[in-house]
Amino acid sequence: EVVYHLGKQVVVRQNFTLPGKADFLAAETQLFKVLEYVKIKDVKSLKDIPLDKWKSGALKTFELSSIFVIGEMIGRGNVIATHAGSWYTDDREQLDYELQQWLDNVPEQVTEVIPVGDSCPVPVKGIRAIIGPHAGFSYSGANAAYGYKCIDTQNIKRVFLLGPSHHAYLKTCALSQCTEYSTPLGNIRVDQELVQELQDKGEWRLMSTRVDQDEHSLEMHLPYIYKVFESRIEQISLVPIMVGSLAFETEQKYGKLLAPYLADPENLFIISSDFCHWGSRFGYTYYQSSEDNQPCDLSVRDGRPNGVPIWESIQRLDSEGMD
Repeated sequence: EVVYHLGKQVVVRQNFTLPGKADFLAAETQLFKVLEYVKIKDVKSLKDIPLDKWKSGALKTFELSSIFVIGEMIGRGNVIATHAGSWYTDDREQLDYELQQWLDNVPEQVTEVIPVGDSCPVPVKGIRAIIGPHAGFSYSGANAAYGYKCIDTQNIKRVFLLGPSHHAYLKTCALSQCTEYSTPLGNIRVDQELVQELQDKGEWRLMSTRVDQDEHSLEMHLPYIYKVFESRIEQISLVPIMVGSLAFETEQKYGKLLAPYLADPENLFIISSDFCHWGSRFGYTYYQSSEDNQPCDLSVRDGRPNGVPIWESIQRLDSEGMD
């Protein structure tokens, strides 16, 4: 299977095995044989392949190897943005424009940051963490901008990104084994030394490359991270953490382990959240018209509820859960 992705970066994949150098060279040799067969000549390097050849689909009928290749960077353990081109645009200029527009639309004084009801200038000095959505940008891009506009990037050297696992069942948390994460805007370096430090301190699973790349709760934050740290992207590093279905005691264990890093003013924590999976497509339509009324499950046949808006019912339930 051949997929073109991220402009001129080429993705060739069948299985999601991170290869060593020998495997990479073998995959590249096999690819060149295929290119010769389909009469693409004068290719000395993967990046010499014309983009229109990948887009034409001429190569898509060939199963190449059980190797995962991205351009010529696979030997460095790069994670590609598998949701670019579907959940958000994979066009660099368009993505940059959209992110900038959403950030520009956030007012200079944001209300209900802390304490509730007060206004606060952005960016927020000394901010330590934000929580943001990981839906497709057409749904969440404008909303996420409010969190990212609050970030004071001046003294941050490291970004911890925590996202829930959607594809792999975990009772613990997992760390990335890769060295970089790709976005259409550019790459973000993983702090491998700190990842190893965390491994030495607790019980962690390691994400396979396939799990790492499939997880949208991490990927959907990467373009914004790159954008807000754009002027000093080489000075920051990323610590991606996939969060499983944790028992309360396990939550406490990881909380204590991560607390010293949260206390460090050079670290920023970004918490990726679904916020709410409400609606018939999720099989969850809980609604309570007022605190005094009995809750019910809404259906399409019910039409618009007569009580409080649906979002207020959801908000009330969230507050009860947190209390």
